[in-house]
Amino acid sequence: MRISLLFLLIIGCLSGSSQKINRDYSFLKQQNGNLYFIHPMNGFKSSDKNIKKDMEYDMTYLTATDSVSFIFSVYTYEVAKLDSLRIIDVNGAEIYSTGVEMIYVKPRKKYWIQRAGITVPYELLSDLYKKDEPYSIVLHGGESEIIYKMAQGKWRSQSDMVNKIFDVIEYNL
Repeated sequence: MRISLLFLLIIGCLSGSSQKINRDYSFLKQQNGNLYFIHPMNGFKSSDKNIKKDMEYDMTYLTATDSVSFIFSVYTYEVAKLDSLRIIDVNGAEIYSTGVEMIYVKPRKKYWIQRAGITVPYELLSDLYKKDEPYSIVLHGGESEIIYKMAQGKWRSQSDMVNKIFDVIEYNL
């Protein structure tokens, strides 16, 4: 009886640690490659007083290209005319910097939704998600700077999920 209970506990722990990723991404076969869409995620938080809630973002990768579309939404009390984005490591060193392409800005109740996107090299993004420490996102708009960081626990679960999707991509090349 004790051995059976111990066995069930071990099996429960092992199955609980494996992550089901089928609900986290979509796949579509295209004429010029496979299209992978990683469904919207959140976890990047900012302590900036102009921020209403966490950044939401998704990623799209077409295997025929070497880059990922990283599309994000920020929720601000005042419009922050975004023009560039930097990715930095835990020590503040710049990993990547690029201009931001605005998709739209629209009001919602007492705040603004700003949807924008960047293109990131696939290999760079893949390497970022293999790291133990989360990267941070710094948005620039005119004179303003908004820093988004992710908690270590959230990073662990999210990077595990994204890495499994990247594994699926690699296995299907």
